[in-house]
Amino acid sequence: MLRDWLKQRWVGTTIVTTMVLAYAPTLAREVTFSDGPEIAAAVASLGVIHPTGYPLFTMVAHVFTRLLILPIEICLKIEIFNACCALGAAFFASHGARELVAQVVEEPADGYQLDLAALFAGLLVGLAPELWSQVRIPEVYAFHVLLTSAAAFMWIRHETTRKPRYVLAAALLMGMGLSHHVTMVYMLPAAFVYLLASRPGMFINWLAAPPARLY
Repeated sequence: MLRDWLKQRWVGTTIVTTMVLAYAPTLAREVTFSDGPEIAAAVASLGVIHPTGYPLFTMVAHVFTRLLILPIEICLKIEIFNACCALGAAFFASHGARELVAQVVEEPADGYQLDLAALFAGLLVGLAPELWSQVRIPEVYAFHVLLTSAAAFMWIRHETTRKPRYVLAAALLMGMGLSHHVTMVYMLPAAFVYLLASRPGMFINWLAAPPARLY
């Protein structure tokens, strides 16, 4: 996956450059209204944010802010973390679009259709106004978009490769998403229906053998 990304450097470079240039001037330099002070305090002290608590975000963001050794406010460090999450979400969306288009384009050998699909999907996700509004303040939702995009990409990889390990990867990411924000539950019915339609025997296999055997 990373090798393919590097082969199409211009797509990745364009997405990253555009998002960084767009995000950087808009990041809040001080703690914002609403949940900003609470989230910044919880991340700094490993405390508990309002229900549902967001423990996974708190721990990961705490480690990120400790490793980011810059003389800036904690709220800005969290916003940089959010920006990294948004970049990751754009990465997965870009690659997912590339793989889907590769399945439907008759002659994708020149790569232009794939490149344009990857570029458009990455920028569409990364510059979505709702996501952007949550990146520029101390909030928890950019991390959730990253987990959702990563899980969706794993489902796409399973569809294109038919390798069961991508189902396990998607399930792990969705489980992490459930520990972060309850809205991940909306992805469960779609995953259930997809597996019933594409691999109905997998449920029987899971009952008869431990998941590790799917590797």
